Amino acid sequence: MRRAAFRFLATLLAVVGLAAAPRRAQAENELSIRVSNSFAGGGSGLYASGGSSVLTEAEFGYGHDLKAFGPAHLWLEGNWMVAQRAGDVFGLRGNLLLQRLTVGARVGFAVPRAAWLVPHVRVGVGTAIGQYGLSSGGVSASTSDWEAAFAGHALAGVELLIPRPFLAKVGAGARGVTAGLVIDGGLSWATPLRFSTAPDGSGDTVRSPASGTSLGTLDLTAGVLRIGAVLWF
Repeated sequence: MRRAAFRFLATLLAVVGLAAAPRRAQAENELSIRVSNSFAGGGSGLYASGGSSVLTEAEFGYGHDLKAFGPAHLWLEGNWMVAQRAGDVFGLRGNLLLQRLTVGARVGFAVPRAAWLVPHVRVGVGTAIGQYGLSSGGVSASTSDWEAAFAGHALAGVELLIPRPFLAKVGAGARGVTAGLVIDGGLSWATPLRFSTAPDGSGDTVRSPASGTSLGTLDLTAGVLRIGAVLWF
């Protein structure tokens, strides 16, 4: 009877132990939301779309833990960034809508005895899509153009996670659900966005040959600082 009781108890403890084991609750996914500030400096063309050379964008991201290499973890991630700004240009109102879509990789490193601290480096490539228009007297854009460009980034930073007891066992491959703060800094780049407008014409109207007018060039290559929140699950 005692042996049967001990066997039952041992089996029960084994089942509980397996159910509570960290590997059954591995955090393989990440959601992030950040505010990104790009410091382009003069000559970037940003002044015409907001009066400042600092571009502020909202960033939304998703990451998936692909593989562990000792204390390092390789993540695949995708990001969508969006910004909208307006400014006065020679008596007209300039409006810019900018979106960026990138995919890339991140490597996070475990810190001994501080699993809540995860330094990382990340790179990504993708596309930047901008729409720029001019309006007058509060009227919607009387002329506008959109342009696409190649874009990318190379950043380094750190994630400060809410400490959890099981994090100390697996470092950068944190288990379970946790959240925290992320800070990145580095370089963001893109080929120039060149906006222009061409005269409208219908098929039944005879017009003299005319060339388009440049609306300006937007240079997005700049140093960047990104701060936001992350959720691991």
